Amino acid sequence: VISDEKDARIADLCKTCLQSTWDLTADEKESKVRYNEGIGYFVSTYFHHSAESLGDILELVIKELDAVVTKSDEDDQVFSTFNRATLPTIYKIVLVQLLAYQKQIGKDNENGFDILSSSVACFATLISYIKIINSRPLLRSALIYGQKFLEGFLSLG
Repeated sequence: VISDEKDARIADLCKTCLQSTWDLTADEKESKVRYNEGIGYFVSTYFHHSAESLGDILELVIKELDAVVTKSDEDDQVFSTFNRATLPTIYKIVLVQLLAYQKQIGKDNENGFDILSSSVACFATLISYIKIINSRPLLRSALIYGQKFLEGFLSLG
Protein backbone atom coordinates (compact mmCIF):
# COMPACT_ATOMS: atom_id res chain seq x y z
CA VAL A 1 0.00 0.00 0.00
CA ILE A 2 1.37 3.37 -1.01
CA SER A 3 0.95 6.26 1.39
CA ASP A 4 -1.17 9.26 0.49
CA GLU A 5 1.94 11.41 0.19
CA LYS A 6 3.52 9.04 -2.31
CA ASP A 7 0.23 8.74 -4.20
CA ALA A 8 0.07 12.52 -4.50
CA ARG A 9 3.69 12.66 -5.68
CA ILE A 10 3.11 9.96 -8.31
CA ALA A 11 -0.03 11.75 -9.58
CA ASP A 12 1.86 15.04 -9.70
CA LEU A 13 4.71 13.48 -11.69
CA CYS A 14 2.27 11.94 -14.15
CA LYS A 15 0.44 15.24 -14.56
CA THR A 16 3.75 17.03 -15.14
CA CYS A 17 4.72 14.49 -17.81
CA LEU A 18 1.36 14.93 -19.53
CA GLN A 19 1.67 18.72 -19.42
CA SER A 20 5.15 18.89 -20.90
CA THR A 21 5.95 18.58 -24.57
CA TRP A 22 7.98 15.56 -25.51
CA ASP A 23 10.93 15.78 -27.86
CA LEU A 24 10.74 12.77 -30.12
CA THR A 25 13.49 11.33 -32.26
CA ALA A 26 12.80 10.18 -35.80
CA ASP A 27 12.61 6.55 -34.60
CA GLU A 28 10.08 7.41 -31.90
CA LYS A 29 7.91 9.31 -34.37
CA GLU A 30 7.78 6.23 -36.56
CA SER A 31 6.82 4.06 -33.59
CA LYS A 32 3.70 5.88 -32.44
CA VAL A 33 2.52 2.74 -30.68
CA ARG A 34 5.21 3.14 -28.02
CA TYR A 35 4.44 6.84 -27.67
CA ASN A 36 0.72 6.15 -27.27
CA GLU A 37 1.45 3.40 -24.75
CA GLY A 38 3.54 5.87 -22.74
CA ILE A 39 0.80 8.49 -22.78
CA GLY A 40 -1.75 5.82 -21.85
CA TYR A 41 0.40 4.69 -18.95
CA PHE A 42 0.69 8.22 -17.58
CA VAL A 43 -3.05 8.88 -17.95
CA SER A 44 -3.95 5.59 -16.23
CA THR A 45 -1.47 6.19 -13.43
CA TYR A 46 -2.74 9.75 -12.99
CA PHE A 47 -6.32 8.46 -12.65
CA HIS A 48 -5.25 5.77 -10.20
CA HIS A 49 -3.08 7.87 -7.87
CA SER A 50 -4.71 11.30 -7.92
CA ALA A 51 -6.25 12.58 -4.71
CA GLU A 52 -8.92 14.44 -6.67
CA SER A 53 -12.27 12.76 -7.09
CA LEU A 54 -12.66 10.56 -10.14
CA GLY A 55 -15.48 12.77 -11.39
CA ASP A 56 -13.29 15.89 -11.30
CA ILE A 57 -10.47 14.15 -13.15
CA LEU A 58 -12.90 12.81 -15.77
CA GLU A 59 -14.26 16.31 -16.36
CA LEU A 60 -10.72 17.72 -16.72
CA VAL A 61 -9.61 15.02 -19.15
CA ILE A 62 -12.82 15.26 -21.18
CA LYS A 63 -12.37 19.04 -21.37
CA GLU A 64 -8.87 18.42 -22.73
CA LEU A 65 -10.14 15.84 -25.22
CA ASP A 66 -12.77 18.37 -26.31
CA ALA A 67 -9.98 20.83 -27.12
CA VAL A 68 -8.28 18.16 -29.24
CA VAL A 69 -11.47 17.18 -31.05
CA THR A 70 -12.55 20.74 -31.80
CA LYS A 71 -8.97 21.73 -32.69
CA SER A 72 -8.89 24.53 -30.15
CA ASP A 73 -5.83 26.63 -29.53
CA GLU A 74 -3.04 24.49 -28.06
CA ASP A 75 -2.17 27.30 -25.64
CA ASP A 76 -5.42 26.63 -23.77
CA GLN A 77 -4.61 22.97 -23.20
CA VAL A 78 -3.47 21.74 -19.81
CA PHE A 79 -2.10 18.49 -21.24
CA SER A 80 0.02 19.27 -24.29
CA THR A 81 0.51 15.55 -24.99
CA PHE A 82 -3.16 15.16 -25.91
CA ASN A 83 -3.50 15.27 -29.69
CA ARG A 84 -5.28 13.45 -32.52
CA ALA A 85 -2.66 10.68 -32.51
CA THR A 86 -3.14 9.90 -28.81
CA LEU A 87 -6.92 10.36 -28.86
CA PRO A 88 -7.89 6.66 -29.29
CA THR A 89 -5.65 5.56 -26.43
CA ILE A 90 -6.89 8.23 -24.04
CA TYR A 91 -10.50 7.74 -25.17
CA LYS A 92 -10.39 4.07 -24.20
CA ILE A 93 -8.83 4.82 -20.80
CA VAL A 94 -11.44 7.49 -20.07
CA LEU A 95 -14.26 5.07 -20.92
CA VAL A 96 -12.78 2.48 -18.53
CA GLN A 97 -12.52 5.10 -15.80
CA LEU A 98 -16.08 6.22 -16.50
CA LEU A 99 -17.26 2.67 -15.84
CA ALA A 100 -15.33 2.69 -12.55
CA TYR A 101 -16.92 6.04 -11.67
CA GLN A 102 -20.36 4.65 -12.44
CA LYS A 103 -19.75 1.71 -10.10
CA GLN A 104 -19.26 4.17 -7.22
CA ILE A 105 -23.02 4.79 -7.22
CA GLY A 106 -23.66 1.60 -5.28
CA LYS A 107 -21.12 2.60 -2.63
CA ASP A 108 -22.19 6.24 -2.32
CA ASN A 109 -25.93 6.45 -1.75
CA GLU A 110 -25.88 10.14 -0.75
CA ASN A 111 -24.31 11.39 -3.98
CA GLY A 112 -25.66 8.64 -6.24
CA PHE A 113 -27.77 10.94 -8.39
CA ASP A 114 -24.92 13.42 -8.83
CA ILE A 115 -22.53 10.65 -9.84
CA LEU A 116 -25.11 9.23 -12.24
CA SER A 117 -25.87 12.55 -13.92
CA SER A 118 -22.17 13.41 -14.17
CA SER A 119 -21.30 10.02 -15.66
CA VAL A 120 -24.14 10.25 -18.21
CA ALA A 121 -22.98 13.76 -19.23
CA CYS A 122 -19.40 12.52 -19.63
CA PHE A 123 -20.60 9.52 -21.63
CA ALA A 124 -22.69 11.70 -23.94
CA THR A 125 -19.73 13.99 -24.54
CA LEU A 126 -17.47 11.05 -25.36
CA ILE A 127 -20.01 9.59 -27.77
CA SER A 128 -20.42 12.94 -29.52
CA TYR A 129 -16.73 12.81 -30.50
CA ILE A 130 -17.51 9.94 -32.86
CA LYS A 131 -19.72 12.28 -34.89
CA ILE A 132 -16.83 14.73 -35.26
CA ILE A 133 -13.95 12.31 -35.77
CA ASN A 134 -14.42 9.41 -38.13
CA SER A 135 -12.21 6.89 -36.34
CA ARG A 136 -12.63 3.13 -36.09
CA PRO A 137 -10.71 2.84 -32.81
CA LEU A 138 -13.01 5.40 -31.19
CA LEU A 139 -16.09 3.64 -32.51
CA ARG A 140 -14.80 0.26 -31.35
CA SER A 141 -14.07 1.52 -27.84
CA ALA A 142 -17.42 3.30 -27.68
CA LEU A 143 -19.29 0.14 -28.65
CA ILE A 144 -17.42 -2.12 -26.23
CA TYR A 145 -17.49 0.15 -23.20
CA GLY A 146 -20.78 1.81 -24.11
CA GLN A 147 -22.53 -1.53 -23.84
CA LYS A 148 -20.99 -2.08 -20.40
CA PHE A 149 -21.95 1.46 -19.38
CA LEU A 150 -25.56 0.93 -20.44
CA GLU A 151 -25.74 -2.45 -18.71
CA GLY A 152 -24.46 -0.84 -15.51
CA PHE A 153 -26.94 2.00 -15.92
CA LEU A 154 -29.85 -0.39 -16.38
CA SER A 155 -28.81 -2.55 -13.43
CA LEU A 156 -29.21 0.45 -11.13
CA GLY A 157 -32.94 0.29 -11.69
